[in-house]
Amino acid sequence: MLLADILLIIQIPDIHSGSFDNTEAVSEGIEAVLAENPGPILFTGDIVNGRADEPEPYIQVFKRLKAPLGVYSVPGNHDYGGYVRWPSQSWKIQNLEKLKQNYKEMGWGLLENEHVLPERNQKQIAPIGV
Repeated sequence: MLLADILLIIQIPDIHSGSFDNTEAVSEGIEAVLAENPGPILFTGDIVNGRADEPEPYIQVFKRLKAPLGVYSVPGNHDYGGYVRWPSQSWKIQNLEKLKQNYKEMGWGLLENEHVLPERNQKQIAPIGV
């Protein structure tokens, strides 16, 4: 195996951004991830505790995450808003749609029942979101 064949994948689960209160500390974490020079960065659910506005103070920080093979996320159980008492089902749906807009603004690919095939050195990986 050649060094060029080694692929570093960074996987980050359970951000729960509603629990943060320090933009500088989150920024330091982002810098630590970037310093590793990952191929892809994969978020595996729960960017929020339940509300789409929770990551908004950190969107500019999260936008700095870039990787040659992409930054992808899948929604987790908290992202679907099931732990919040919504006034109606439509509020819950609107919350999820707003969260999807946040993903878009951050530049992350949101994988919902789909996959992507980024390629490096004529080899592919297949991040899959269910």
